[in-house]
Amino acid sequence: MRPILFALALAFASGGCVSVEVNDAPPAAPPPPAAVTFDGFGVLGGPPAPGSPQQAADLAIARGPWTPARLAVAAADDAVDPWLAFDDVLGPGFTAARHPQTRALFAQVIAVVGPPVGATKARWQRARPFIADPRHPTCIAPTDSLRASGAYPSGHSALGWAWALLLAEIAPAKADALLQRGYEYGQSRVVCGLHWQSDVTDGRALGAAAVARLHGDPGTRALIEAARAEMAARAAP
Repeated sequence: MRPILFALALAFASGGCVSVEVNDAPPAAPPPPAAVTFDGFGVLGGPPAPGSPQQAADLAIARGPWTPARLAVAAADDAVDPWLAFDDVLGPGFTAARHPQTRALFAQVIAVVGPPVGATKARWQRARPFIADPRHPTCIAPTDSLRASGAYPSGHSALGWAWALLLAEIAPAKADALLQRGYEYGQSRVVCGLHWQSDVTDGRALGAAAVARLHGDPGTRALIEAARAEMAARAAP
């Protein structure tokens, strides 16, 4: 018999008591999400040059045509509201009140995506389609703030794609439909006459870069896991 087993047997035989130390301390709480920042200029190369093939492609795509039904979707997608944007995929129970962890994750996305979108728009100040050509139709009435804001890149597209990528993680059973919806949410900006295609495409690149940086933050990773558990619990019968 090995020495330690012999010692234990002897202790029990002699009526002794053997104590084993157990650590009952609760696991440490995850860190809160950090204020993640990144430079959008390191991700984007700028809008197409005047007269370039890329600009010609933007002009061709902007002409459409679009069906009335697609224009109606584009008008609804003007709202910066992930709950409204994705409820067709996740169902009427997908609400902020019922998903507090997911709500916190969406807030973190806005906090991280917003600054680089604002900085890149301010640098390039690209004219929107309806500014470049006042005859260009829009699916909503442009506001003064929209008129003053540069077209490149599309903030809606950056947010919509970031939301879709993260939702695909936390609700993997519906990943394909969520990614398709996130893609169409960005395309609505072209359909609505508010952005060029390259604004939308590069907006998605900025959104994907933001998600990559969010994954580098332990606090945000913990929030993603909490949102995943929340989504799974809501989906359970």
